[in-house]
Amino acid sequence: MARPFLSVIIPAWDEAERLPLTLIDIDRYLSVGEYSYEIIVVNDGSSDRTSEIVKRFIGSIKNCKIIDSPEHRGKGAAVKIGIVAAKGNWRLVIDADNSFAITEFNRILPHIAPDRGVDVVVGSRVFPETIIDPPLALSRRIAERMVNAFTKRLFHSEIRDFLLGFQCYSADAAEAIFGLTRAVSWSYAAESLILAERSGYRVLEVAVVGGHAPGSHFTFPVYLRWLAETGRIWWWLRRGKYQIKLIHP
Repeated sequence: MARPFLSVIIPAWDEAERLPLTLIDIDRYLSVGEYSYEIIVVNDGSSDRTSEIVKRFIGSIKNCKIIDSPEHRGKGAAVKIGIVAAKGNWRLVIDADNSFAITEFNRILPHIAPDRGVDVVVGSRVFPETIIDPPLALSRRIAERMVNAFTKRLFHSEIRDFLLGFQCYSADAAEAIFGLTRAVSWSYAAESLILAERSGYRVLEVAVVGGHAPGSHFTFPVYLRWLAETGRIWWWLRRGKYQIKLIHP
């Protein structure tokens, strides 16, 4: 297969129930597009039938493949496996629950033309145009605002939303950034965006429309771990654990 324009990476842990509709939705959208693509599901050591379900679709969904990880390590580890295995000129990370549908890629496409100079495009809730329906519970919205504010301040970052699971990287940025990442859990999102900024890649936030799917693995203790792990990322940066190479030295 020639190098595709887009690689869609779906990290999946115990997603046998929600993945089928997500795969069908992605295939329906991409199959009528004008660019080439591949779909990569990374099975993060699921204990259910996630792997079996995906393999049933491989024959009927164009360029769909699965990578089975023998143990559950975390979303960050799964995303990194998918990013490294991908061949696309652009690599889109999308959640298995389809909370932000593949159609939202239409909001990214205008920004990744060669003349735009953008390397990373991420969905963000900071815009009035962003709609989450049904909305998150008030307690979770407060927790996410606190986590985002803490992360932004800690790293003196221009990014305002580190938590949304809808991120698109150019091949060059993806390979450079995920060649450095160390976080294996949810905090990979903040780590990858901070490393993108520190490396000199241009990161753009865009408005998206999505929802809050039931059955999410994102629970309140995850926010506490996120804060702890974000502090660890800050410490790794301070100690020079990342061999960051500026793209414009």
